[in-house]
Order: sequence, then C-alpha cells, then structure tokens
Amino acid sequence: MEFKIIDKLIDKRINQIKLKTSKILQKQQETRMSAISSALHRLKSIYYDAGLVSSAFPDIEIVANLRCGKWYSSNQTVKTCYFKSTDGHNGKWDFNTRRLNIPLLELVLSGKPVAIVDATANHRKVYPDALSKTIPIWMYIINMLLHKMGFTKDIEPIQLPRFINETEKTNLMAVLDTKSSEWLTELENVLDEATLTRIRQKVATIGKKQLVPVFVSSLDLFDQCEYNRIILQGNIPIICFSVGNSDSIYVENQFDRSFKYILGAGDDEEMWSMGLTTELFWENPHKYLNSANDTELAETIKTSLREHRQMGQSLHFMDNRVSIMKRVDSEKNRVSVKITTSVATFHKNIGEFDLRSKFGIEQLFSKINGTIQKLICYNIQKIDFICDDFKVSLALLVSMIVNFGNLLFPSDLELSQDDPISKDYIRKIISYIYQFSGEYQLPRCFCQQLNRFYIGS
Repeated sequence: MEFKIIDKLIDKRINQIKLKTSKILQKQQETRMSAISSALHRLKSIYYDAGLVSSAFPDIEIVANLRCGKWYSSNQTVKTCYFKSTDGHNGKWDFNTRRLNIPLLELVLSGKPVAIVDATANHRKVYPDALSKTIPIWMYIINMLLHKMGFTKDIEPIQLPRFINETEKTNLMAVLDTKSSEWLTELENVLDEATLTRIRQKVATIGKKQLVPVFVSSLDLFDQCEYNRIILQGNIPIICFSVGNSDSIYVENQFDRSFKYILGAGDDEEMWSMGLTTELFWENPHKYLNSANDTELAETIKTSLREHRQMGQSLHFMDNRVSIMKRVDSEKNRVSVKITTSVATFHKNIGEFDLRSKFGIEQLFSKINGTIQKLICYNIQKIDFICDDFKVSLALLVSMIVNFGNLLFPSDLELSQDDPISKDYIRKIISYIYQFSGEYQLPRCFCQQLNRFYIGS
C-alpha cells in the first residue's frame, strides 16, 4: 500500500515537471517567433540609430564592437574590436587573453581619436557590460602594461559609468587589487615580441599617457569640455558609445508610429536576422527596409543569401601565405586543403568534424600535421584551406604553427627547444591569429581540444 502511494506521488511529480518543461519550451518558442516577426522593426530601428552614430562623431574614428556594434555602421569597412559582456558580468569580471584587441590599442596609440560603438537590448541597463566594465578592465590592465614599460604616470583607479552601483564598484576594485598583477602576467606571456616592439615604438612617440574611458549614451550626452580636459591632462580618451534611445515613444513619434522602435535592435542577431549579415544589409539597406511585411522581408533575405553564397568568402594570414576559403552552398562540416610547394600542388580532404564530439577536431589536427610533415621538405609556399566553417580552419592553423613554427612561417612565435608546449604558448598563437580573423573566434571546445591534444589537459 505504501509503495502504491509513493508511486502515485512520483508520477504526480513527473507530470508536474513535464508540464513545467512544456511551458518553458513553449515560452522560448514564442519569444523566438516574436523576435523573428519583429525583424523589419529591428532593421528600421538599426537604420535610425546608425544615422545618429554617423552624425554624433564626424571627426572621430568609429570602431564597432563585434557583433552587435557592426550593425550601426553604414561603412562596413569600419574597424572592429571584440569585447564580450560576459567578461564584465557582475561578480564574473575577467581579463580575457583570447580577446586582447591589440589592433584597437595600436590605433589609439597612433593618436587617432576613437569611439567604440555597441548597444544593449536590456532596458534596465544604459550600457552593455562590454562597454561599462569589460573595456574599463581592459584599459586598466593595458595601463599597467604601459606603466611597467615606463610609458605612463601612476595608474589611475578604474573608471566606470555613473549607473554602476557603489557595491559593484567596490567589489570590482577589490578583484582588481587581487588579480590585476596575475592578469598583467598573462598578457605579457601571450604577447609576441613583434607586437610588443610595435607598442613600444608607438608609445615612445606620444609620451607618458594613459587610456581613459568616456561614456556616452542617450542619458549621458557627450561632454566636449570633459573630453578636452582628459587630453590636456596628457591622457588618451576612448569614447564608449552605447547606441539607442531608452525613450521609444519619442523615436516612434518622429515617424508617426510607422514602426515599433526596438532598443538595442542589433543585439542577439542569431535570434532575428534569419542569416542576414551587416555587410548584406548595408550594401543596400532600402532593399530590406522597403519590405511590406516580415514575410516579404524573409523572402528578400533568402534571395540575398543565395546570391551571396555564390560569391564566397575568404580570410588571409601570414602575408597571404595562408588563406581560408568558405565553401559555397554546403551544409556539411568538411574541410580540405590545397598545398602549393616548389614541386607541385597537392589537394587533400582533411575530413569532417563534429562539434558535439569531445574529440571531434583532434583527428583533423593529426591529419593536417601528418600532411604537412610529408610535404615540408618540398618547400611549402602556400596553404589554402577550403571549409564550411572558418573556425575549424583557424584551429588547424594554430595546430600547424605549434608543430612547425618557423619552418613554415618565420616569426617570433617559434617555441624554444628547451621550452615545453604550454597553455600560455597556445594562447599566444591564438591571440596572434585573432589580429587577422576579426569576428571569427575559436569556440571554447576547440581551445580545450588544442590543449588536450598538445599538453594533455
């Protein structure tokens, strides 16, 4: 009798869990469909906000923070950086050596005024965490590096926007006190000598300066006097511009309520873009904005993607001695390679990969390294990857540099014979190729497989 009662209680609990899970899945699906159905309103919101970006800082170089920030630049040759909000979440602050953003540092050290553009869809926040905390943490550690080189005055405390509460500020400053030296050491370990030399050369011409954030949003108007004061103090201001107007009614009234304004419309593009990229949108924005409804927009995007796939995409590395070309009209996760030597050109299918497999890409590491080993004696001149996913080829490129270093690509990335391969060394190579790959970043599971393949952990 007791067992029957227990069974009934268990069955009841299982049914409750099933019902709750069903409701959660239904709500997620409704949220997703709502996001997709509002794609036309999102694009109109983006177009409106982008106009404000271009007019706000006509004499300042705009740098788009990937991925969201790039939607707000009509000029798609805009320079980019990559700071993630996850590194600035409350209580989870981090200085990420996989996203060093050295091109941004070199740009600001060259003397060009810079504004980093990003947005947030969170109505409770004025700035995305990437702008309000990740970038200030990055500036603080970079200032420590410049100070250690002898190129800055005493390091100023970290500066955050006024909307960050005092408790979070205090906790973040406590973390910096305990971890900043460790983060600085990690930074020095992953920077290659060529990059350090370029930084020293640039800093030597501008004198002792520090990086200082200037926060601008619809609630923090740009203060030219404050900006000039930072310059007069001998420092380098970097504008952190959060795009978007928290007063959606004000925006909609300007257009007779012809569309619903969406704050941070470019955020979470995978949820609403249906594959549309920033490059395709800004090639001809009115092609999409003039759609009568979301159904027509979806068809327009589908046609554009079909035409774009026929054109293909490519990335280039190592003075064009390595290229990565995306295969068109393919849904398989395959990668092949064409290796040009002084004797002949060799084609080889490296294989397919599975992101769900714990060891999916390690087999590809073995294959590419085995192929290079056989051909390296014939004086390899060029390597072309043909793939379905750029990120896979990036991982294979890291693997090749770890294995063959200066034998293939003369650089200061070569590992001394006395030094073992370490996580720091692999991070150093990853940071190096990120200077060229831009928004294409290795998934965490790829980095884990690289570490496991070379150092067993």
